[in-house]
Amino acid sequence: MIKRILGVIFIIISFIFCLGFLQQLTEIIGAFTSDSFGYLIGYTIGSFISLVIALIFFKLGLKLLKNTPKDLEVIDQIEEN
Repeated sequence: MIKRILGVIFIIISFIFCLGFLQQLTEIIGAFTSDSFGYLIGYTIGSFISLVIALIFFKLGLKLLKNTPKDLEVIDQIEEN
């Protein structure tokens, strides 16, 4: 039960990170028109790091939500599951 709650929390956090990345996308595109190249590189790398963190949280959340099959010792236990 705790795994499922943590999985849902991680997926919600990943969606928040993705929304933050989508919000910054217009600023990244606008930074290409500016003259400061250092600002552009830093802003772009920081935005993509947040996107990678969101993907990691999403995969971790899905992993925690996935049902794991129970190990069966005897063939008669198949009917019980």
